[in-house]
Amino acid sequence: MSLIDLHLPRYQFVQRHTTYVVAPPDRILDTILSGALAGAWLDEDRLMRALVALRFALDRLTKPGGGSHRSNSSFSLQSFTFLGRQDDREIAIGLAGRFWRLTGAVLPPFPDAAHFAAFSEPGVPKLVSNFTTSLEGDLTCLSTETRVFCPDRRSRILFTPYWFTIRLVGGLLRRRFLAAVKRSVE
Repeated sequence: MSLIDLHLPRYQFVQRHTTYVVAPPDRILDTILSGALAGAWLDEDRLMRALVALRFALDRLTKPGGGSHRSNSSFSLQSFTFLGRQDDREIAIGLAGRFWRLTGAVLPPFPDAAHFAAFSEPGVPKLVSNFTTSLEGDLTCLSTETRVFCPDRRSRILFTPYWFTIRLVGGLLRRRFLAAVKRSVE
């Protein structure tokens, strides 16, 4: 069973992206897990910086006292709960939160996968993303899938417009991240 199926077998929203890489699966997953690539990507990708700046500008406009002044570092793999690695085939990470809110949307990472699995709160969706690799001749197929499960009708109603608004931007960012992984390991 895949990690994403183990940690989020039921979901209402999903997005998948794939690229092909000339590198072995272990090096690809090690690079993703190292965090160095994610930090560099966040610092170097102009589009990502602009989107983060926009998000924080909206945060400051909508929150009394000017909102937070977080940096890009708040958007990293460390923001997620590490759910596991299956050899050189898959990595899974998870988040929980009210993603449609501009401020305070995402809960802090859980201590471990067991705490993430046990978490169940009405109104708080769970998100699991994975990175999978599979050899196809001389190439490695690198894919990512993101699933979101809303535990109740109200959270589905609140999350749905957010999903349809953000999925294009989220998909673009995921494709850019896969391209950054590809550049880094090739």
